[in-house]
Amino acid sequence: ETMRIPVAHAEGRFVIPPDLLTRLRLNNQLAFKYVDGGGNPDPNFPVNPNGSVENLAAVCNPGGNVIAMMPHPERTPTGDKIFTSLRDYLQDAVPVEQSFMDYQAPAVDFADYCPEKGTKELLVDLVITDNEAVSVEQALQRLGHHVKVYRQTHWELKYDSEPTVSQQQRLIESGELFNSNKERLADPVQAPRTYQILVRHREGAVGEQKLKVLRKWFGIKSLTRVRRGVLWTLQIEGGQAGNTLHEILNTHILFNPFAHECYWY
Repeated sequence: ETMRIPVAHAEGRFVIPPDLLTRLRLNNQLAFKYVDGGGNPDPNFPVNPNGSVENLAAVCNPGGNVIAMMPHPERTPTGDKIFTSLRDYLQDAVPVEQSFMDYQAPAVDFADYCPEKGTKELLVDLVITDNEAVSVEQALQRLGHHVKVYRQTHWELKYDSEPTVSQQQRLIESGELFNSNKERLADPVQAPRTYQILVRHREGAVGEQKLKVLRKWFGIKSLTRVRRGVLWTLQIEGGQAGNTLHEILNTHILFNPFAHECYWY
């Protein structure tokens, strides 16, 4: 059955490694997919609005009584049947066989960050409080890690020739790489006992969009590639910093092992 359900999840999408996807399919845990009006799961935009793997819009647990969904059925009467099924399940007290999946996420290989020849880097700081960095720091401290967390936006710009002063000025004034009302260009955080990790989405869709805008609307024709990432700086206090860093990375709080590529910066 096809249901027309609103989406409102910005850049959110479902990613999963192939071997785990196969297990979910064999276990009937693929609940909903993005499809066109004829019920066909076209992988391209706009049918698949966010690049979700296998056009997946929802998956469920092995027991089938818990669903994780990205579209918003609560925003349309069309989605009512999802909630009435919940009501009926609770009223009927249907027993659910306890079933669990044992899956260990693969380790992420960290390479050293080595920008190509002809690339330039820009780092951007928030002038206001960085709530994301604060949340990550507090979460790690609740886990017992004595760490300070800093976050910066990292832009990698590749040119086919040295940009002119005018092009560099247009790039900064475009507002595409940072909002001057709440952000500023910055240098890497310099502090003792720090480790820096650059995290980037594998596809680089944000960078592709920025590249088109900067070339077409701001005339920076020598620009050939834009990559966006997040530079995390961890300042670890106390002894055994290496062990603490390893434990922090294993939480995956700084990156998604299925969607990101990571570098030592």
